[in-house]
Amino acid sequence: MALAEIPVVYVIGAPRSGTTWFQLMLGSHPEVATPVELDFFSSVVASLYEIWGQHSEGNGRAARPNWGLPATLTEAEWEDTIRSIVERVYRSVLEAKPGATVMLEKEPRYYRFVDTILRTVPHARFVHVIRDGRDVACSMMRVSKKWGREWAPDSVSHAAHLWSEAVRGATEAKGAPAGYMEVRYEDLLEDAGPDLLRRTFAFCGVSAEPELAQRLYDRYRHGSRSNDELLEGGLVWTGEAVRSASDVSFPESFIGPAAAGVWRDRFGPGDRQAFDSVAGDLLVRLGYEPDRSWTKAQAWTPLPGRR
Repeated sequence: MALAEIPVVYVIGAPRSGTTWFQLMLGSHPEVATPVELDFFSSVVASLYEIWGQHSEGNGRAARPNWGLPATLTEAEWEDTIRSIVERVYRSVLEAKPGATVMLEKEPRYYRFVDTILRTVPHARFVHVIRDGRDVACSMMRVSKKWGREWAPDSVSHAAHLWSEAVRGATEAKGAPAGYMEVRYEDLLEDAGPDLLRRTFAFCGVSAEPELAQRLYDRYRHGSRSNDELLEGGLVWTGEAVRSASDVSFPESFIGPAAAGVWRDRFGPGDRQAFDSVAGDLLVRLGYEPDRSWTKAQAWTPLPGRR
């Protein structure tokens, strides 16, 4: 099976935006196979393209361009080699779940690699999960004191910067020829959440019966299962993890409780100003606030259709 014959969907979005929760719901569909975060394009595929560029330029030695790989392959042949590696990895995931036809990969850091993904998988579809950046900032700072200390910002301004960078980067996938869909985290918490899940199934190209969407939504409803229970059914495990019988689990509190508007109780006046100075314009553009006067408001008033 060539890579072009494998339907592929990428779930992207800022860290702490609910991408894992949504991935588990999507991955529990019998026709969808999804692995744990692979760091595939961010650590492997992008590096392979970089190696080609270095060899083409002679590794900085102007007198020796096109030494190394370009002496044996054309650029198109190298890209085909990369696609064959991607195809091998994705096929392994699909084969581990009989009946699955769609490969779904989730990785928040992929907002930096949209162009790399489309260069390799031009038929890719993207689901962009967006969450209020202020709640994202609260979640980032919470996990920065625990398992996320190596990457999570510990200040409002730094968290606002990461959220803004991630959302803007992921939005670049709007130009994907096969399709791009935005999902609001807050909408998933509403009564219409199961229908939003159903529409996402349809976007992914799998069966989208309302009863199935409702059942999977209820299964992964926030707060209804422990982290270890969440691992059951939603993710496909294969390769060395299965061969060596590795003990796999999410870190404690990896998936937080359902919450929208948490920032209202945690942001002081200085936090509001710090977030607004970095990402206030994006907050308004996404419709989370009508204007930037929220930094001075004493009471929070939800926008129509939002909570």
